[in-house]
Formats: sequence, C-alpha cells, structure tokens
Amino acid sequence: MSEQDSSACALQRPISYQQVLDADMGPIPADMRESHPLGAGEMHIDRHVYTSVDFHQREMDKMWSKVWQMACREEQIPEVGDLLVYELGNYSFIIVRTEDRSIKAFFNSCRHRGRKLCSEDTNIREIRCPSHGFSWSLDGELLHVPAKWDFEHMDKASRRLLEVKVAIWAGFVFINMDPASEPLEVYLEVLPTELEGNRYQSKYIAAHSQHILPANWKTVMESFMEGLHAAETHGHAWAHLSDILQYDIRPGARHVSRSFHAVGLPVGEDKPALSEQQIIDQFHRNVANGRAVGPAPRLVEGTTARRYMADVMRLQHKLKTGIDCDDPSDAEAIDVLQYSLFPNLIMFRGISLPPVLRFRPNKNDHNSCIFDLFYLVDVPKGGMRPAPAATIHMGPDDTYEAAGVLPDWLGYIYDQDMDNIKNMREGLKAVNDDPLVLSAYHESRIRHLHATLMSYLER
Repeated sequence: MSEQDSSACALQRPISYQQVLDADMGPIPADMRESHPLGAGEMHIDRHVYTSVDFHQREMDKMWSKVWQMACREEQIPEVGDLLVYELGNYSFIIVRTEDRSIKAFFNSCRHRGRKLCSEDTNIREIRCPSHGFSWSLDGELLHVPAKWDFEHMDKASRRLLEVKVAIWAGFVFINMDPASEPLEVYLEVLPTELEGNRYQSKYIAAHSQHILPANWKTVMESFMEGLHAAETHGHAWAHLSDILQYDIRPGARHVSRSFHAVGLPVGEDKPALSEQQIIDQFHRNVANGRAVGPAPRLVEGTTARRYMADVMRLQHKLKTGIDCDDPSDAEAIDVLQYSLFPNLIMFRGISLPPVLRFRPNKNDHNSCIFDLFYLVDVPKGGMRPAPAATIHMGPDDTYEAAGVLPDWLGYIYDQDMDNIKNMREGLKAVNDDPLVLSAYHESRIRHLHATLMSYLER
C-alpha cells in the first residue's frame, strides 16, 4: 500500500463506535447513543482470585449465596410436576412447576437425614426421598413420614422443604438464596429496558450445551467480555470484525455492563485493511450461508458491505420467523452488542442473536467451570412453541464444531476461545506473585466485574 493509500485509509477509519452509528441506517435507539466509559480504578488483579481455594470458598459463602442467578428457562419445566436440578458448587436446587402452575425452588436436601432428593431432571407427583421415603408436595409441604409413631417429636410444619426466592424475567427463571435480597427487577438495572426488543419470552431453546472446562469460572466469562483478543484469536476466521468497540458501565451500575463491537468495516489495527468486496466474500462464507456454497454476490456500486450485511440479516430473520425486521438499525442487525449480568450471565442484543451464556463453578472445584450455552430462536409467527432441545453434555476436549450446537462458522470461533481458556489455568499457576495488569478501556468490564465481586466479599 502506498503512503497516499495508507493515508486515505486512515482518514476513512472511524475513531469511535458512535461515528459508525452516524453512518448507519436508523433509527438508532437512544440508549445506544449514550457512552459511559469506566473511569480510573484498580488496574491489577492478584492471581489468587483465580487459583486460591480460600478465595473460591469466600465467593461461595458471601457472593453466590447473595445474588440472583438464572437457573433455567420456563419452557424447561412447562407442565405441573416438571422438575429441573440446578447445581452450583456444593449447592443443589430443585426447580419445580407446582399444582397452581407457579414455579418454586428448594434446596435439594432431605429434611430428615439430608440425602440429595433428586439427581436428574424429571416429572413427579411428589418429591420423595429415595432413602427412607419421606415425601413432600410440589409446594414443599411434608406429606408422608415413615414410621410416623417414631417421630412424635417432629413438627411437620417446620419440616417443609427449605425454599429459595424465585423470580421470572422474559422467560428466564432466577433464584436467590438470600431472603433479604433486593427484588429481581431492581437487581437487573437497565437490562429489561435495553433488551426488550429481543423478546426473549417469545423464544425457545433450539440448542443447549453444557461444557465442563478446566478453568475458574471468571477466567471463562472474562474471555467473552473484551474485544482485545479478537484480532489475534479470531482475525483470520472472522476478518470482517473490526477493532472499533464501545464499553459502557453506567454510573452507579453494580450488576450490568455492555459493549458494542462494530462488524463489516474495512479497518483493523492489527490486520490488513479489507476491501468492501472482500468483507462480503468473508461474510458470505461464514454468516450468510454457514459455509461456502458458491461465489459471493458482487456489491452494487455505492453500497457498503456493512449495509449489505445488515439488509441480508434483516431479510433472513423475516423469512425464518415471519416477523418484520425492517425497523432494526444496521447495528442491531449485525454488530456484537453484548451485555453481562453479574455474576455469571452474558446476553446479546439484536436480531441475529448469538447464544445466552452462563458460567458457574463445577462442584466445589475452583479449577473447573460449567459453561452453559443456550441457543434461543424465535417461535415462528403463528406456530406452536417447539419443545426445548435436549442438553448436549460436552467434556473438556469436545469441540463446538463437532457438537453441532452452533452454526459451523460460529462453532469454530468458540473453539478458538476454548483453546485460550484451556491454557489459562496452567499459565496462571506458573507464577505466584506477579499481578495481572488490565487495560484501561478494553478490559474495563472485567475491572467492573471484579469491583462488584469484591463489594460482595467485603460486606
């Protein structure tokens, strides 16, 4: 590239995500026109927050027991008696649809001798202990006491199953172990308002994978919370992903942060600039058709790759769902618009929604994580809600490409992330006394995550 060409390319390059929106087809939602960068703060993290057994136990005792966390989708327990087991570290819960069709959640522990009551998802008429036969109603009331004559001292009313709080938002079932916790609608902050257009309540689980990964839960979650890694990790496979991002943490926000990552622009600090046609060629291979099925269309003169990609995604969504998608902006059609809900949920905004991601400790192992991926799809307009897909259980060495839970091109992208994650644990343990250093902007959401975590641990 000549010096003149290089200079022209630099002049064409937007310096902010807001400048990208300036050129987009509208209307742009008002909240997306806001920018809330995180100010100065702690830029270092001690390695022990990922590697220490004691730190893990503090999280279990003082954070996980106090926060709202998504346990399942309503559609996973649609009928009376449907029961789902949700596990987190040493905790285990029963989520059940009761006789009045409400949803309750109980600690998965017998009130007689403490045996785990249920080990798998099922449908039941009563909750019965497999050890001695004590049984409870779906509402948690103690129904049957074996050898009742031998338990005259037992107050049945005080032996109800131990209940935890339940609240529902947009089809997601949340639980909280803390009876004094703030209501879910307060905890969610701006999330319901800014993700209202996703219509999550009108979606169903088209695919669900559960992946056991050899890493601390924070390591896995943080891998998805910044775009700094994109050029090195994904650049050769997702070349149309630019390096233009906006990271937002609203003043006073504790639980929600977001980032907007621009797609379909011929710029990238750490990779050669692409022509508009090269971007379309890449998009056609990866997104438009899942795999190469023929030559990509030639761009009409005056049409940008970004606008073409947005039009394709709007049209495809309308054809698949019967839902008119003319209104969403270019950004809502193609950009990676990501939100995180503390402590362990990541969601995306727009019509071409990537999965909902959930992260949690596996058993009581601070070096192991359960990574859930829920691929949600719109219920076709006028159609019946399909049954949720069966869970695909993945081991540490399984790949998303092979699992088939994601489109081929996206599965490959996630496998690139998994390669990084699997090498993090050994690297973190290789040195004990060298703090990790975070960037001021790209890793601001990670800094915010740790600030919120410490606010719970230091209460």
